[in-house]
Amino acid sequence: MTKEKKPEAFKIELLPWKSKRTPKVIPTPLPKPGSIAWVCLGRSESGKTLHLINIIRAYKKSMDLIIVLSPSLHLDCKWDAIKGFENVVGTNEVNNEVIFNILENQKKNYDPKHPDDYQCLLVIDDSGVDMRRARLRYAMNTLFSCFRHYSGNLVIGIQSLQHLEGSMITNAKQWTIWDMNQRQLKKLSTDIATSTMPEKELEDFIRNNTRKRYSYIFIDYTAQQGEKFCIGYGEPYVPQMLRSGTN
Repeated sequence: MTKEKKPEAFKIELLPWKSKRTPKVIPTPLPKPGSIAWVCLGRSESGKTLHLINIIRAYKKSMDLIIVLSPSLHLDCKWDAIKGFENVVGTNEVNNEVIFNILENQKKNYDPKHPDDYQCLLVIDDSGVDMRRARLRYAMNTLFSCFRHYSGNLVIGIQSLQHLEGSMITNAKQWTIWDMNQRQLKKLSTDIATSTMPEKELEDFIRNNTRKRYSYIFIDYTAQQGEKFCIGYGEPYVPQMLRSGTN
């Protein structure tokens, strides 16, 4: 397929745009394309935006299209690091209309007979305050519940758990979490605990491994048992129940 000219200035209006088909190879332990609904939750100055940029770097060879939505896209110089990537577009406009345009575009490119053929990664940053307001609420709920069914992959960066509605939390499959206050930690642990990782152990796991500045934990509920929880990305954490079962 002949590659089309890359849209200039990250203008979302020029979508749809396709890159060449790319091999679907991703670095371990990052989740496989087609199963990503990922929340990066951290306070301001936690390194969250740089983390999102590194996620884009990691997936740039396995996604046919990467879209960045952020009000600070043209203001924060950190985003300059990915503007040269040939399969990246974006805009500083983040609203229901833009998001539904992306969703409809992905539906048109999706082939149920070949679901891996056209993978899109949508990254949304600095828009958490609008996610529970009319400006974004409907679109975000739709993305979390439907986008992955059309080979769409979602990664969002937010500063507070309060920016997410219950349905968004329920449908999130991956979490990268930095240090957070006790109230948010308690709520999150209650909401995403599992039978093998109960609330108290999950709360301690997050708290004990995010004390240092820039430290974080990673959770992937689509991973195999024993690989769902990591300190950073390199050190797996096995829940006590699974450890007890192997003794």
